[in-house]
Amino acid sequence: MTNQRTSSFIYKKNGKRYIPDDRELETPKGTTMNTQQSLPIHIAKRFFDLLKFNMTRTKSSMCVAIIKIIESNAQQLAEMKAFLLSEIRKNDVLFHMQEGYVGILLTQSGERETLAFLHRLFKNLNEEIVAHVTEIRNEQAQFPHIIEAAVHYLRHATTRAHIGVNTDYNEPEKEMVK
Repeated sequence: MTNQRTSSFIYKKNGKRYIPDDRELETPKGTTMNTQQSLPIHIAKRFFDLLKFNMTRTKSSMCVAIIKIIESNAQQLAEMKAFLLSEIRKNDVLFHMQEGYVGILLTQSGERETLAFLHRLFKNLNEEIVAHVTEIRNEQAQFPHIIEAAVHYLRHATTRAHIGVNTDYNEPEKEMVK
């Protein structure tokens, strides 16, 4: 008895339609999709775009936080990534950028929640760290522009535990009701 999955997402067994149980829908052993690792920036952009286009309808928000270790080396950056992975939620995405910078895509978080999260992080870290936060509540936001603005800001930030905020995208769009 082999299960067949047709292109219209209807499962069939012996030619009859049926609803599969949870065991049949599990991911095969050895394959994982894990956001609990530091992802390349181009993968984070895909997550960002997917979430961005859903925001108008769901009236949700997300934040992009870019963190820079002032005077960092490779070991400090690796330790920072490991620490951040232990602190972020499972639905958040940690991504790596150019040397000295780490980004976090905080899904379903506004500016207040993200700032509180960063302040908690800064209390637990001994590193010289600065950050930049952008809250996104509309589809006009472009990931490369957000990253570029954050890196530009952080290049000139020297005060420990300082957090810059970009408010360019935090006004929700008005949705036309059909």
